[in-house]
Amino acid sequence: MLDLILVSFLQGIIEWLPISSEGFTTLLLNYFGYSFKEGVDIALFLHLGTLLASLSFFKKEIFSFLKLEKKKLLSFVVLSGVITSILGLPFYLFLKNISFDKHLGQILIGSALIITGILQLKRKEKGERDFEDVNNQVAFLVGLAQAFSVFPGISRSGITTIMLNFKGFNIKNSLKLSFLVGIIPIFGAQLFTGIQEGFFLDPKYLILVFVSFLVGRITIGYLLKVAKKINFGKFCLFFGFLNIILVLFI
Repeated sequence: MLDLILVSFLQGIIEWLPISSEGFTTLLLNYFGYSFKEGVDIALFLHLGTLLASLSFFKKEIFSFLKLEKKKLLSFVVLSGVITSILGLPFYLFLKNISFDKHLGQILIGSALIITGILQLKRKEKGERDFEDVNNQVAFLVGLAQAFSVFPGISRSGITTIMLNFKGFNIKNSLKLSFLVGIIPIFGAQLFTGIQEGFFLDPKYLILVFVSFLVGRITIGYLLKVAKKINFGKFCLFFGFLNIILVLFI
């Protein structure tokens, strides 16, 4: 139980950084003795806690959506989320139904972290576009990019931030938009898994969600500021190569 609490604590911290929380938590669970599939399942489940933390942090934006005050932004969030759900579902089902050898899974996650790192190094700090400049084309591209983050090691916030950055949004606006567009697919993945496999109502799992929520809610404001200022590309590259080396040579 202590190992799962540690992973939940970690989820609450690194979810707000563009380094793939799913990748790192899955790797940690693998080193704790869980299989690749078990690690992915638990990592995805822990996103429920940080999703709730995100909803709490962005409550003003959520309420404005419910009041239809920002229709253009709402349309962008919904469209990108729906595209991610449609395109990401086949990949998600593939991961759920294939049995990766644990070591092969670790190598694949390490490789995905390297890809995330390379993308992060290409980000630009400046951009002229604001929230009112979102459109259907950007929504499609962001939704498409986000679909690839189903695989552990491809950072959801990282890949969507980079896509928005490439389309002319600065890092600050890109990060905020990134977390808003993640609400629908993360909630959808939790709902789909719950319907398909049953909802986790065991008090042990509810404690894990609470830990990731509590830690996530405490850290989100500070770590989003950190993510704006620091490029984590080299961090992802280092841990990606380190993980592959550990698997192959140790």
